[in-house]
Amino acid sequence: MKKQVKKTVSFFITLSLIFSLFTLYPLQASAMTNQEGANWALARVGQWIDTDGYYGAQCKDFVNAFTQENFGITFPGNACDLIYDALPSGWQRIQNYAEFIPEPGDIAIWGGWNGNPYGHTGIIISANINTFESVDQNWVNSSSNGSAAARVTHNYTRPAFWGVIRPPYQSNIPAVSGTWLTVNGSTFIAGSTVTFNLGANNANGYTIGIDKDGTRIITQGVGTNPSFILNEPGNYSAYITASNSSSEQDSARVYFRVFRPENLGTDFYAVILNKNAWKPIGSTDDNNVTIQTEQGISSQLWKFERQSDSTYEIKNAKTGYNLDVYNLGTANYTNIQVWPDNNFDAQRWYISYEKDGYIFIPKCAINSVMDLNANNSEDGTNIHLYQYNGTAAQIYAIYGQDDIQLKSATLSVTPGNSKTNTNFNWTKTYGESYYSLKIWNGKELVGEPYYIDSNIPQNTLAKEIQLQPGYYEAYVDAVNYFNCKKSNTVSFTVKPTVKTYIDKTKTSITLEWEQVLNAKLYKVNIYNKDTDELVLSKENIETVDCSFTLSNGSYYIVISSDNNVSSDKKYMIVNMNYAKSIIGDINYDGYITMEDVELLMQYLATGNYIDKRIADVNNDELIDVADAIQISRFINGNDTNYNIGKEITLDSLLGDLNSDGKISVNDVTELQMYISQSKDFSDEQKMLADYNQDGVIDINDVTDIQRLIANMN
Repeated sequence: MKKQVKKTVSFFITLSLIFSLFTLYPLQASAMTNQEGANWALARVGQWIDTDGYYGAQCKDFVNAFTQENFGITFPGNACDLIYDALPSGWQRIQNYAEFIPEPGDIAIWGGWNGNPYGHTGIIISANINTFESVDQNWVNSSSNGSAAARVTHNYTRPAFWGVIRPPYQSNIPAVSGTWLTVNGSTFIAGSTVTFNLGANNANGYTIGIDKDGTRIITQGVGTNPSFILNEPGNYSAYITASNSSSEQDSARVYFRVFRPENLGTDFYAVILNKNAWKPIGSTDDNNVTIQTEQGISSQLWKFERQSDSTYEIKNAKTGYNLDVYNLGTANYTNIQVWPDNNFDAQRWYISYEKDGYIFIPKCAINSVMDLNANNSEDGTNIHLYQYNGTAAQIYAIYGQDDIQLKSATLSVTPGNSKTNTNFNWTKTYGESYYSLKIWNGKELVGEPYYIDSNIPQNTLAKEIQLQPGYYEAYVDAVNYFNCKKSNTVSFTVKPTVKTYIDKTKTSITLEWEQVLNAKLYKVNIYNKDTDELVLSKENIETVDCSFTLSNGSYYIVISSDNNVSSDKKYMIVNMNYAKSIIGDINYDGYITMEDVELLMQYLATGNYIDKRIADVNNDELIDVADAIQISRFINGNDTNYNIGKEITLDSLLGDLNSDGKISVNDVTELQMYISQSKDFSDEQKMLADYNQDGVIDINDVTDIQRLIANMN
């Protein structure tokens, strides 16, 4: 039967004991070998030995006869006391342990057991892994008066077998040599089994010493293939002492480490930053992994999913690909990349706390860790595999705070009109791959979007779109591989532009406006510019134009649709006398009176708009008191100025922005200053600035006026 593991496997070598408790015979030098000791016992099989003269031939009498005759020493007490008796120099006491094989000549010791409080002892003559044979008194036919010495075969599991005492035999065994020790890895998970292999020449006993972080934690007798469960993380070393009865020898140390996988949570997002460079790792367009300046983009954001084996699957938020060791590699410099999920150990990572940070250990290469090439902090430095060395290149921070979670952007809209862009702006979110802008025409986001841009690049936070007049609702999504976060919904209106035309016959005014999305009917309201009084209203208009008549004056127009979309105010001056007027007729009533003088003087006092082509009666290109005097003289019949009363044709005043009675480069300059927002216009000037009457004052009006000037010259 194979020997079973005992409750304890430790053995102790007792040195230099004090002999004060027992009476010992003087030590006699012995030339006896261990085999000669065994032969001494064999030669006395069948003999009856009573050394102390009490209770006949007891087991202790046989052993004391042996030690007295050959070493000049006897042991007091019962057999079980041999476990504790003091030993002279050179003697060894070895407690039984797994794989222990006694040597011939060893004194076997049993402690007490039920029915036998005295223990037992004998002299071993041979042994193997399963049993040993000894010469014992009072074992065969045992009685209170003892029994003769006999050969007995014992197994190691008999109750109370403790171990042996080994006398200082003359060595007949060659010295121990070639002692060696190996361990089945350099990195282990806490709680896993660490297995050693060991051996030596001529050894029959081994003791292992294991240190953790420089402190001894295990000293234990072992066999040639011992295993230990190590629960505490740390840096370990181990060596063995191989021995026989004549010598001992230490092996070289082996080194390994034990780590404990951290449980950081089941499912969370985080940025992984190298502690030295303080830059995150991120994926590249070719699926490589490098360190990069932090930008808050999805390629630098990772989703951690804990697995049942205490590893993490770490997914990139841009691609959804897993952090991966190329081709399940184990060698130094094996590349680390992102790759589609394949459920391989190359995509399973242990995370262990170390040096105020974390190390990343791939399950496929447990002796190596994620490493920053040459500990270089430059952007684009590669991330690869390297054997653990505890340097800063291998230590990472895992930043998983709430502020890196993908959140909703905040959208704002500045509406344009049918001729200008509508501006969309939104706030940046952390960890986005792209944004998606969606626009609906109408309320409640019903049906398919009117407009969608589903791939706006990360870090792009604005969009300009020209939209047809109408009512709109819009929002923007922040998107990465795992999440889509909707912004607030913004409602806005793109207003139609309005054009005005005065019929060449001067009998009617025509309005035109842009079609409003989903509108069927329109309403036109015309107000007095100065009083805001409604002077004309037309409803249920099915077209995008209408005509009407108005008396001379200043007005503004508002177009509204049946789906509640209204235009901005369109200002208009009505002067049916524009086609034929006379110089000096400031009010265009067909007559030159003192009312014209009064209007000219008001202009000089207030700067209100005046048609300079009619008011500059003396033709000096100035509007001043001299012109008022000339008109007054004309009224009184005292002026001979040939210009006053002269008929002129005024098909349009459009483009005459400085009211000097002509269109020139000065008007172009005025218009350019207005467009660049370095000058403001009055309402009248704004009407005249829209030269092409498209409802927008822009560079197109500048171009058209410049063409007019070129044709005039």
